[in-house]
Amino acid sequence: RREDLYLAALPVTLERFAFAAQWFATEEAIRERFGREAPGGPTNRWVFNSNVGFNKLFPTGALLLFQLANRTVINLTGDLKHTISESTLLLDLVQPLLRGGGKAVTLEALTQAERNLLYEIRSYARFREQFYVFIAAGGDLGRAAGQVAGRAALALTPGVIAPTQGYLPILQISAQLANERRNVAALERLLEMFRAFREGELVTQLQVDQVEQQLLNSRNNVLNTELNYRDSLDRFKLQLGLPPGVDIELEASTLQPLVRQFSRYDVVVRQFAGAAGELERLRAEAIGAELQEESVGRLSGLLAAPVTLPVPAGLGTAAATTSAARLGAEPPEALLPPFPLRARVEQILTASPLVQGTQIRTRISERWVEWRKLTDKEVFERVNLLKEVRRKLELLRDKLSIEGKEFPEKDRQRLEEVYFEIDLGEMEDALRDYLTRPWRKIPDPVVRVSAQADLLQRVVRSAFSMLSRARRERLDAITESWPELPALRVGGVDLLQVDLAEAQAVVAQTALTNRFDLMNARAQLVDAWRQIAIAANALMGVFNVRYHWEAFSPFGEAKPLAIGGSRQQHQLFFNAELPLVRKSERNVYRAALISYQRQRREVMAAEDAVLVAVREEIRQLRVLAENYRIQKRLVELAYLQVENAEDTFRAPPEPVAQQRITGAATAAALTQQLLNAQASLLRAQNQTYQIWINYLTTRLFLYRDLELMPLDPRGVWIDESANLPRDAGPNGCPSAIQQPAPPGSSADERGDQLPAPRSLPSPPGGDGPP
Repeated sequence: RREDLYLAALPVTLERFAFAAQWFATEEAIRERFGREAPGGPTNRWVFNSNVGFNKLFPTGALLLFQLANRTVINLTGDLKHTISESTLLLDLVQPLLRGGGKAVTLEALTQAERNLLYEIRSYARFREQFYVFIAAGGDLGRAAGQVAGRAALALTPGVIAPTQGYLPILQISAQLANERRNVAALERLLEMFRAFREGELVTQLQVDQVEQQLLNSRNNVLNTELNYRDSLDRFKLQLGLPPGVDIELEASTLQPLVRQFSRYDVVVRQFAGAAGELERLRAEAIGAELQEESVGRLSGLLAAPVTLPVPAGLGTAAATTSAARLGAEPPEALLPPFPLRARVEQILTASPLVQGTQIRTRISERWVEWRKLTDKEVFERVNLLKEVRRKLELLRDKLSIEGKEFPEKDRQRLEEVYFEIDLGEMEDALRDYLTRPWRKIPDPVVRVSAQADLLQRVVRSAFSMLSRARRERLDAITESWPELPALRVGGVDLLQVDLAEAQAVVAQTALTNRFDLMNARAQLVDAWRQIAIAANALMGVFNVRYHWEAFSPFGEAKPLAIGGSRQQHQLFFNAELPLVRKSERNVYRAALISYQRQRREVMAAEDAVLVAVREEIRQLRVLAENYRIQKRLVELAYLQVENAEDTFRAPPEPVAQQRITGAATAAALTQQLLNAQASLLRAQNQTYQIWINYLTTRLFLYRDLELMPLDPRGVWIDESANLPRDAGPNGCPSAIQQPAPPGSSADERGDQLPAPRSLPSPPGGDGPP
């Protein structure tokens, strides 16, 4: 395209040169020797014919010719004069007055050449924008260039077909590959858990096979996506004009905001899993401590009874009788310290990474102290009172919802506080019930163990509820940190916030004003109108005025510079021709009229096509923005579904429902629910990436079609609007996905701008794994 621009400039230089004084100088040397009987003989001489002068075309169509001609003859015989030099000075000036005259006709070739150069400059400026979008978003460069008014679409060098991969699509593939690898890791963890449950006969082999089947399918998806990624990366290298063997690293700041957001969710998930695991270990340790204490108690009972020990021969015949006191035995309470259940629960609820920096941690620390000061009766009464308050607030909420009214924020906060206080009170009550150890009064060991497990399960379930509240608070905080889509502002108007009609009017006016191809189409309409006048001039008759002046030097003398005096001629000519035969010119004129009408329709069609394109793009962008808002909630729900499904599967059953939950059908349903939730999370994450990339791509198209895409010297878009806040005034590869932004800059600050390219060392083994 740069070569096309250079070639378009060459005719301008030629047409401008046509109006400059064009000098000429010629020389002819003739050596003559004729015999006596030859015509003109005998002759032996040198003849020199010289011409020098210039001609000049004027904008009015006048043509000036100035010429100095000299003939010098040197005779080498003695019969004739040795040297004769004669000069003639000529001046001709012709001015057409009708056909072919006037500035409009004379300057037409220069005017059209200059306008063609301007058209090519505009086209090249637009092509640079289109080429940036072609590299960034992919697609067909011919379609990206657009066919305005039926003109040929832009293309690359003839015979060279560039791949249409694009940077953003391959970045999306790399992000999806990273998601699928994390999904495989999650399924591998689930498979280990199910195999452990299978050993404990908590699940069937069918459920283990279901998890393994989904894991194997996910591994296949990873392999296929990785293959697609590598193939796409090679096509992208060809698109950039790079050899396929060159190692490149994708600059991933475009997707880093979403990657960081998903990482925040993953951190909360891991921290919640760690805290829940601590509760599970606490429950197992508490049961183990009780069993150990019972074993020590039984041993102490045996030692407290009199025991007769056999005495070896030679040591006497007296029987040795001992007791627990003689062997140093102590009561069970002295042998083992009590299990610190309350302290361990408090540590998990106030010191685990999940609750750090949350209001739940502060509220637990402050409010739990108040609950501990109450007696058992006061705890019971306060919990019942809070449940009554909860019932009334829930009735009020339901009533207002039926009436279509909004639940007051003050009452909503009060209801949330009541929920928290009830859970805290029930946890305190459960702890007190457990610490009294009522199961020790039960003689049946099976019933005793079951009773202890039930009381311990109440404590764990209450603590788990508190952890769930902390998780919800953390997730709500993460919800506020979702990255905003890059701003969509034109002329100080936020196109995502204003009414659709206003947004369409703004982009339509901007496109009609700024588009370079529309400027060219309108200018070509002017060219077509101008051709009508040119064709009409050809229908006129001929009337030319010519002035001729000629001066000579003395004839037969050697005085070439003695020009003038009485040896001058002045002539004035008037040439006229009636327009009797103009059939061909008539056809050209009619064709010019038709071409003008066609060009008018093409301009109208081009403007309509541009309006349709930008209107579609702004509607699509608004839909994508709304899809993104919905997708954020879908991702949040997907994370919650995975956690709730896993919590439901892991949670110990209620005693009354234990047989039902452990049934094969229900267990299989819970397994399928967990697998579906995990698959739904993967789809939600990939869909979020796709919406984000589609928004960026369509945004590129819109700004390109609005001709609002200034490029820096590297050819990269200077996207100033991407960094503006919403309330501003009117003025590759998975490794790349996970790497931080370069020092001194952040992805959110740079928007869609790319950093300066940097070379990467080639590994000895060729392309490394993505």
